[in-house]
Amino acid sequence: MDDKILAASAKHPIVPNHAYKYGTAGFRMKADLLDGVAFRVGLLSGLRSRRLNGQAIGVMITASHNPAVDNGVKIVDPMGEMLEQDWEAHATKLVNCASDQELLDTYRSLAAQLKVDLSTPGRVICGRDTRPSGHGLAAALADACEAIDIEYTDYKRVTTPQLHYLVRCINTEGTPKSYGEVSKAGYNKKMSDALVRALGGRKIEGQLTVDCANGVGGPELSELLKVIPKDVINVKVVNDDVLRPEVLNLDPTPVPGNRICSLDGDADRLIYYWIDPDTGFFMLDGDRISSLNASFIGGLVREAGLEDELRIGVVQTAYANGASTAYIEKHLKLPVVFTPTGVKHLHHAACQFDIGVYFEANGHGTVVFSQEAIRLFTEKEPQSPAQKEALETLAAIADLINQTVGDAISDMLMVEVILAHKGWTLKDWANTYNDLPNRLVRVEVGDKDLFETTDAERRLSAPTGAQEEIDSFVKKYTNARSFARASGTENACRVYAEAATRSEADELAKHVADVIKKTDKMSGDKMDVEAAEQKMKTMEHSEQHYFKSYDHHGIHEEMLKDEVRTRSYMNAIVQNKHIFKDKVVLDVGCGTAILSMFAAKAGAKHVIGVDMSTIIFKAREIVDANGLSDKITLIQGKMEEIDMPFPKVDIIISEWMGYFLLYESMLDTVLYARDTYLQKDGLIFPDKATIFFAGIEDGDYKDEKIGFWDNVYGFDYTPLKDTALSEPLVDTVDVKTVVTDPIPVLTLDLYTCTTADLAFNTSFKLPVKRDDFVHALVSWFDIDFTACHKPIRFSTGPHTKYTHWKQTVLYFRDVLTVQDGEVIECDLEVKPNEKNRRDLDIAVQYKLETGDEKRNSSGQCTYRMC
Repeated sequence: MDDKILAASAKHPIVPNHAYKYGTAGFRMKADLLDGVAFRVGLLSGLRSRRLNGQAIGVMITASHNPAVDNGVKIVDPMGEMLEQDWEAHATKLVNCASDQELLDTYRSLAAQLKVDLSTPGRVICGRDTRPSGHGLAAALADACEAIDIEYTDYKRVTTPQLHYLVRCINTEGTPKSYGEVSKAGYNKKMSDALVRALGGRKIEGQLTVDCANGVGGPELSELLKVIPKDVINVKVVNDDVLRPEVLNLDPTPVPGNRICSLDGDADRLIYYWIDPDTGFFMLDGDRISSLNASFIGGLVREAGLEDELRIGVVQTAYANGASTAYIEKHLKLPVVFTPTGVKHLHHAACQFDIGVYFEANGHGTVVFSQEAIRLFTEKEPQSPAQKEALETLAAIADLINQTVGDAISDMLMVEVILAHKGWTLKDWANTYNDLPNRLVRVEVGDKDLFETTDAERRLSAPTGAQEEIDSFVKKYTNARSFARASGTENACRVYAEAATRSEADELAKHVADVIKKTDKMSGDKMDVEAAEQKMKTMEHSEQHYFKSYDHHGIHEEMLKDEVRTRSYMNAIVQNKHIFKDKVVLDVGCGTAILSMFAAKAGAKHVIGVDMSTIIFKAREIVDANGLSDKITLIQGKMEEIDMPFPKVDIIISEWMGYFLLYESMLDTVLYARDTYLQKDGLIFPDKATIFFAGIEDGDYKDEKIGFWDNVYGFDYTPLKDTALSEPLVDTVDVKTVVTDPIPVLTLDLYTCTTADLAFNTSFKLPVKRDDFVHALVSWFDIDFTACHKPIRFSTGPHTKYTHWKQTVLYFRDVLTVQDGEVIECDLEVKPNEKNRRDLDIAVQYKLETGDEKRNSSGQCTYRMC
């Protein structure tokens, strides 16, 4: 089996440098990231099946209403429920394995940990929506099942609820709890028969228009309608073009008074709406569907004489409109239980009742019936024709409703049955209660995990003090309620507010959103800094020293005040708006984000700034203060370890240069970013760097710096003389001291160079241009932005305006006496230090050969730049 897993895994590699996490929708993302994910989900599904004694596990391939380029892979447990929460972590761990061997080892480890016998039978079934990418993902799933000897069945095109139905049918087949025939035809027959029985001879008035959002619900609903008797329901199916999903909203044209409902992409959510001739558009959402079901079923239970034997309840989330809750509790006299957002929470809570009704406001929901309830529907002896009809109707709707999961088609048929029984129009339904005006606001936050909730997500338990501040605002408005909770899928908080009037709801939402923003900033900054500091403590001391040196504002002040540096970058970016317009830009080592802001001002679509030092938290404040937070995302961390919000970028900008160009340089990080994130035809600013050398006369300073150790207050300190000679001096050099012509010794093209090029050997000759003495070599570098419309260059040499890089001086032990026209020959070796890669080891061999033997000289010096 091991060899088969390795071979199959090699056919379906995971996309590297991407963090995968199993969430409410399983793994959902761009389809081109999912081939390896689908394979690994197949392995886990097989493991899950074997762990549950061979029960069938479902895998649904869908991204619901997401764009067509997306897809998703979600696991369905044996009774059609969501994957058990503990196994979500197993899925995440398995999918994130970096290699085929690690995948195999993790798979084996999970099997041992979960006590799974890998020789026992198992079964996995699959279904997919109409996205073209689904075929390939199903093939990856099949390969996984074949590799681990798991029975695999592909049901091809199905709605998500149909797959949940099939999973339960397989696992209950031949038992007293049999849920139905194991096929799509069986699903359609069950729906059709139950619809006819539930109507009890009543007629569904008028035409129902069903908008299928060009999703899989379109063709599947059409198949079902072929089975339902023609005179039972009149349905017009629109927006069902799965071959051209981009052709949307050509129909329906709303006609005042007509019934219209909409399904989502994978047909597990439903909303109704109509155009009122007087008031216009009116939507009947999940809250309305929930109260309609509760009202109808509660009435049937009373008519059936079961109110003392069966417990009915409604499950809602914090998003349910307060008016719906009041209607159910006060008018219908039914208990309402609140749970955290998420189908698994709602479904579990609903199962605690004999009849549990749950719908989220977004239209996802169902009704679940206990085995005792279903038994009573069929076995209780009726005492009157009305009681008999109520029991038969209850038995029929228990079959009509897909109890495994929210099913838009099943729910739609249930709504039509209820309206037929009540003789209601959609307006009658809408008039059951008036929604409180409400507002939902999305607030981006630095870390959504800072916001913890209690009381079914209706109150914040952390950060401290936030809920009290929210309460103080709620008290100011009539019939008001508000809550904030972290999003389950993105780094944001959802703020919900409702009140007696629209203006009050809007005002309250704004106040609470401001509380979240303020709290996030205070908590986030503190925790981010603490986390960054803790992370740095795990690094080598040299790395800690490097990154912490950039924590303080002084070094950034020096760099920003370096006009040559900063203005060159500004001109290269801002004067080339045609290059930056609508581009995604990566700023490597962004510091205080000055380059990021230049890029944003130049019209970049978005800029990502990355820096390991904690100065980035101040940079975020700076970006916000300049109104650029919507254009610039700043990420604290090492470039090699972070999760990028964009898979590729168009331009990389970076001020990566150190003293002597390469000292403490982060060029290797820029090259990593180039190789990992830059588009094939992307640009780098700057893209060329050249190191120059020259000989200088510097006797006075050499005596002051080196000769000092010969006599220190009468004592011989010459043991320190060698140390002083071995340390390059970073200082400004007067151009008048330069004795030779400058010579370029290394040119780096950032499009092509590699980290290997950062260690180099070279030989060069320095032409002497006057009679003088040479005490040292001086080095500097030039930087080029060649992608600019008008190329921009700046130099750090002694012949130009001061820069904070200054120049680097390497003193000889000897003094060379030179004459105009002579040549100093040099061999140079530069490489990162073995113990600290940010330090440099430099070795220079020099030779002066003249016609005067007394002036001939040669020697070797080694330097450690640290």
